Amino acid sequence: MHQVWDFFDLLSDENNQHVKWVLENASFNSPFVVTAQPVDMRTNTPANESVSPIVRDIAIVMQNLSLNQPDQINLSNKKMKTIEQLLERNTNGIDKTLYDFGHGIEPIVMDQNHAEVGLKLLSAPNELDQLLATFAVQGYGSINGSLIQVGTHHNKPAVHVKEFNTGKKIWCQVDQQTLEEVEEKIRAKDVWKRRDICVQGMLYFDDVGKLIRIIDGNVTYLNRRQVSIQELHDPEFSEGLSSEEYINRLRED
Repeated sequence: MHQVWDFFDLLSDENNQHVKWVLENASFNSPFVVTAQPVDMRTNTPANESVSPIVRDIAIVMQNLSLNQPDQINLSNKKMKTIEQLLERNTNGIDKTLYDFGHGIEPIVMDQNHAEVGLKLLSAPNELDQLLATFAVQGYGSINGSLIQVGTHHNKPAVHVKEFNTGKKIWCQVDQQTLEEVEEKIRAKDVWKRRDICVQGMLYFDDVGKLIRIIDGNVTYLNRRQVSIQELHDPEFSEGLSSEEYINRLRED
């Protein structure tokens, strides 16, 4: 159902809250099919003409993403995030989605292969990021995050990492020296299970402090383990005082 909600949210005009997509039909047999119609809630009448421009814009973007045809995408960050969520589900559980936009637009089929192509295009740096990268501040450091993809970035071996703190997805190029080590270390299951990793290398930031990319990266695994209460307990923490006595002493200080 999240796939359905996101799709119709994508086709909604952010500047016209009076038009809503109203469910017309839902079939829960395989394949799962949902049909909705735009309705102006002020007059309770169809609003096809009102949503027609945005429907065509979204259809063009989805078509280009599925065919690996980079084009200027003039959508809000919210809608770009929604498209990314739709594509990610087609790479992680949903086998195939058919988007029928109506309005005389050819339906678009999005399967895992098409979705992976689209996600690569979305993750590619846009012209602004490339320009900012030219003037980026750089420094050696590291990030911790989840491994979401192994591929290439600007034709160089790289890993795609979703950073823990910000949730931002960063391409981290792997230097030649550590390439063989990474080849031996990373397995397909590490991507499927979103393995926690640390990447150390040269960090590039734009002029507002946003991390753009990492080069010459060295990858290490982060091994988490369950910690018991007994391991955290420190009988000497309060220096023999009761909890109440210890807190009162802190307040006095």
